[in-house]
Amino acid sequence: MNFENLGLNKRIVDRVKEVYSAPTDVQEKVIPVMTQGKNVFVLSKTGSGKTAAFLLPIGNTKGKALILTPTRELAKQVWEEAKKLLPWKKTLVVYGGTSVDRDIERLNKHWDILIATPGRCLDHVNRGNLDRVDVAVLDEGDKMLEMGFLEDVTEILDYVEPKQVGLFSATLHEELKKLMDRDFETIKLEEDNFDIEHEKIPVERREKLSTLRNLLDPDKKTIIFMSTKKGVDWLSEKIGAWGIRHAIIHGDLSQRKRENMVGLFKNGKVNVIIATDVLARGIDIPDVDLVINYDEARDEKTHKHRIGRTGRIGKKGKAITLSEALPVFDANAPRKQGRRENPHRDGNWKRRPYNPEGREGNGRGRSGGKRRQEGQRGSRRNSEQGRVKVYRHQDSRQGESNRRDGRRSGNRGSRDSNRNNSRNRRGAGRSRR
Repeated sequence: MNFENLGLNKRIVDRVKEVYSAPTDVQEKVIPVMTQGKNVFVLSKTGSGKTAAFLLPIGNTKGKALILTPTRELAKQVWEEAKKLLPWKKTLVVYGGTSVDRDIERLNKHWDILIATPGRCLDHVNRGNLDRVDVAVLDEGDKMLEMGFLEDVTEILDYVEPKQVGLFSATLHEELKKLMDRDFETIKLEEDNFDIEHEKIPVERREKLSTLRNLLDPDKKTIIFMSTKKGVDWLSEKIGAWGIRHAIIHGDLSQRKRENMVGLFKNGKVNVIIATDVLARGIDIPDVDLVINYDEARDEKTHKHRIGRTGRIGKKGKAITLSEALPVFDANAPRKQGRRENPHRDGNWKRRPYNPEGREGNGRGRSGGKRRQEGQRGSRRNSEQGRVKVYRHQDSRQGESNRRDGRRSGNRGSRDSNRNNSRNRRGAGRSRR
């Protein structure tokens, strides 16, 4: 099938042919339904070409459209795709981390398509800056709900009152059913045409870094996934020491820096990028040769999104997961001894009772080799607990207490006498005057 048979007008068909040679499976099934004005619920994995599947029908209408995305990176990516496919449409993008006043200035002018993240879009709804729209699209709906945007999205849809809704998701999230309060035509693509070779390499933790170094090819476009932001920074130092130019991306970077890093990778100025799962979804980076999971994904769904960065839209890709191999316990193997064996020890031996003064006769032990001080007269061995208790006689303790009290009282008395002497000197001076 070609784009002429999908119900698009001639202007869009001529433009899309300059970008795509033929429609993908999701585009063949979604575009005819949306051009008829029906509500659609599309279940399709990432990298299947669903962005064009909802942009082209939007370009076929004359009214306004709102597209909600869960992340800023995805919002900007959809905006770039809209400018490429529909250059005659006035398209705006708004998201957090940018100037609200600048958004208001642009929203007060004419626009056809608005692409926004839920938080910033709800802010403009509360300010009264948005108009009613004809079409509303929720891209990566399951991700949006996982991030806690269900209430925001519901409030936005109640305000803009769209005539047509398109809901696109990679998985069927239970909370999505709360948004489906109208009739939807479900389009499910279970088997997407991904040509990805996946290899799992068992490796011990201490050998993972050297294994990664052998796998890296600076001439191949490679994404390395880590589970934490600290892990990204740590691996960046290691790879930088190897002389490999690379980029990093995680949640602690500013929005501008994240955009710059992705831009460097997309434009081929660096061929290696280290990232957390923030890069696993919603960002379309073409021609990725290799995906390496340095840290394994926390679940199967995240793993699929990670390796889905390669082999997109009919292209071949490769993914490698470094799986930490745990040492196998052998009950028959000889045990490693932490201390030298005592040949005179039998099975009924007992530890020597702890002596705070050390061993008898040599003055060494846990006390640092200090011998008994004067005043520690006598000792009593507690036969029940097997410990040595050393204590002072009552007389010596009482004498020391008296000496301390005497020093305190003496100091107090000297202070009082000094205070009285100074008063007497001041009184004598007044009398002389």
